[in-house]
Amino acid sequence: MKSLDLSLILKKVAEILSLYGDIPITEAFEKIIIACKNDVLETKTNKSDSKIKADYTTIITDEFIETLHKSNNEELNEIFKSTKELQTKKELFLLADKLSIKVAKSSTIAKLKNHILSYFDRLRMDNTIKNDRI
Repeated sequence: MKSLDLSLILKKVAEILSLYGDIPITEAFEKIIIACKNDVLETKTNKSDSKIKADYTTIITDEFIETLHKSNNEELNEIFKSTKELQTKKELFLLADKLSIKVAKSSTIAKLKNHILSYFDRLRMDNTIKNDRI
């Protein structure tokens, strides 16, 4: 490190310490550390909140799920093949979550699609059985 670099750093330290007035240096540093930790935690929380908001601004809407409910197996397979957004694990996990399907985080894209297709198959079978009883 060069002396000029160190002098710039020390100037910034002096500016920060001047904000704390005439208190013991250890107390000032403790307050600085607490402030930094709180700032880091706040930043992490804001990032995770923005990720959650971004996740739910995807293709997976109630209308899209209603379209999936109304589709037969062939149409569902075509939707999964042709929809670019449903080619990622993230989107498939979101869809499974919206449908309340429990899947392992280690599931592959093929397994996720299979779980979701099986879910819609079961729904169709349940509706068929229910309608046959009436």
